[in-house]
Amino acid sequence: MAQTLQLLRHAVLALREEVLGFRFDYPLEIVSQAGPKESLEYYLYSDRLSWDVMRLDEVGIPRVWRRTTGAVYRPGFIAWWGLVNLDIIFDTGTRLA
Repeated sequence: MAQTLQLLRHAVLALREEVLGFRFDYPLEIVSQAGPKESLEYYLYSDRLSWDVMRLDEVGIPRVWRRTTGAVYRPGFIAWWGLVNLDIIFDTGTRLA
């Protein structure tokens, strides 16, 4: 019975995420300072993307967690995490994590 309730909970959460969490506008900003060789800026930036699927491993490398795959390393997600952290360091001098 408990397993059935847990499966039902996962199904409801997944359906809610798919229906209510769907977006047509992708929250990316173009960085106008990027481009010159002396610039340390990247071309795109976003701090509004979802962190809810992120799980850090024991040394702080982000992994994506999904119900069907568990925690897995995704190069694009790791790169995005690194770029967001780098931008925060440049702007504030402090680390995100």
